[in-house]
Amino acid sequence: MEPRLAFDLTNAGIQQINLHGRLKHLSLVTDTGFRTILHSCAKIYKLRICHGPHLTDLVFHDVAATSLTLTHVSLRWCNLLTNHGVARLVSNGNLSVLDLRDCRNIGDEALRSISNLSKLKPLLVDGSDVSDMGLSQLSKGAMSSLVSLSIRGCKRLTDNCISFLFDESSNCELRELDLSNIPNLSDAGVLLLAKRRIPLFELRMRQSPLISGTSIMVLASMKVDEEGWYGSSLWLLDLYNCGGITQLSI
Repeated sequence: MEPRLAFDLTNAGIQQINLHGRLKHLSLVTDTGFRTILHSCAKIYKLRICHGPHLTDLVFHDVAATSLTLTHVSLRWCNLLTNHGVARLVSNGNLSVLDLRDCRNIGDEALRSISNLSKLKPLLVDGSDVSDMGLSQLSKGAMSSLVSLSIRGCKRLTDNCISFLFDESSNCELRELDLSNIPNLSDAGVLLLAKRRIPLFELRMRQSPLISGTSIMVLASMKVDEEGWYGSSLWLLDLYNCGGITQLSI
């Protein structure tokens, strides 16, 4: 297919952009380019941007005024994106997949906005600036629909994030949880998790220096239901490079 106009772009033209396989980032694209895509493609429902050094909150400033029904959004390593931009992004309420990994300026206010998403299934906020109190916002809303949550590398989190996240009165559908690389997560946090009896299938806590063999024993002996069934529902337990794990505990 040939372009009808000199400034038109076809699939063949896109292939020419990366003809030699050397293109790694679209680092020159700014808010203007991203907004043009969103406002021109009314039927787009998946948006994935990785390493967007020039993407700011302005991209989503008036997204609510468009006819877009975004359901899948991934904005990895977009470090100029802030809580305000996330609030604008989630304003249409249709999101079912949200990936904000390594967006360093995302914090508790963003989680407050995200908590209103009733259809959200996986949420990834690895390496963000969220705190224990911020996670309590999720327990008031989105936790009832979330199936997978990743808070890997969120340095401000402590053991208390477990009790804030899993409120005893909340209806939790979570099956996958990533708590890796959280320096202040200890066996006490795992004990809180076991007490909540969350039937997780996958639990990742790799590179957590305060996790020891005690956590393994706690998970193995947890009581899953009132009928007396003891033992974890886990299919996957990732404890790679946890400082306190010994061969005896395994």
